[in-house]
Amino acid sequence: MGIMYNWAFIMILCLIPLLDGCSAWRTSCLVVSDAESGRVVARLPVNPREPIIIEFVNSIYLAPVWETLVYEPQEGLYIVMVESPSEDVFRYYGLEPDSTGKVMLHRKVGKVRLRSIDYSSHRIKAGNSTLKLKEVVQGGESLLLDVKDCSE
Repeated sequence: MGIMYNWAFIMILCLIPLLDGCSAWRTSCLVVSDAESGRVVARLPVNPREPIIIEFVNSIYLAPVWETLVYEPQEGLYIVMVESPSEDVFRYYGLEPDSTGKVMLHRKVGKVRLRSIDYSSHRIKAGNSTLKLKEVVQGGESLLLDVKDCSE
């Protein structure tokens, strides 16, 4: 009986490469790249449905904003929450906050484009990683956020 189980295990291992691996074993990364050149400036490991937080100060209203995204496998990025103490920020977004200064939603955003004259207050948090954008990009440059297999 043990030989049969060993044989089945070996067969499964042989089939995995033919089936393009096992997606459960793959790691996804939030890839931050220069929107113009495509140059990758950072990769942050992400798990499906775990928060990815973009934190910044709104340049018009000078108010802190937290945009929470999640990655849905085979679907892409969704914005699920926006937080700010500023009602003006929500008017700018066309959203109605609750009494805690949050809006819950589930909107597909696909790739996210960021552009700021000053990235000094911009951070991206994914899992245990925090990326300070001022350390990887100059003000005025455009960034693109997308989730891809980490091996790409």
